[in-house]
Amino acid sequence: MGDLKPRDDSAARYWNDKRLTQFAAFFLALGAAVFLAVYPTYSQTSESADGAGSTSGATMVEVNGYWVLALLAVPVLVAALPLLFRGPAWRTASFVSALLLVGCVIAGIASFGMFFVPAAVAAVVAVVRPGPSA
Repeated sequence: MGDLKPRDDSAARYWNDKRLTQFAAFFLALGAAVFLAVYPTYSQTSESADGAGSTSGATMVEVNGYWVLALLAVPVLVAALPLLFRGPAWRTASFVSALLLVGCVIAGIASFGMFFVPAAVAAVVAVVRPGPSA
């Protein structure tokens, strides 16, 4: 029969509540970026001489060009930052990531920043949550 003693598995230590909250922040940021890239967030209404009106929509990429994808990738990469580290560097990366995500929200508040508020909130929650017990 097998040994039934608990094993000290590094994978089990990796998946804790803080890490899962950081994954949530990453996926929320990714979802916001994809939404902004593909959903028509711009609208244009036109009216012809006979009074008939029409409304059309355009995505951020269609209006601003492909460079906007690099801009939308910044909060996603920032949210992914703490997922790359372990140990003391993980705590520091978590704090820096949350701070930078809040900065992205504030910097983009007039355009796309509000779409990243859920990711920023999740990142802040991940920082202030109690860590795994040793």
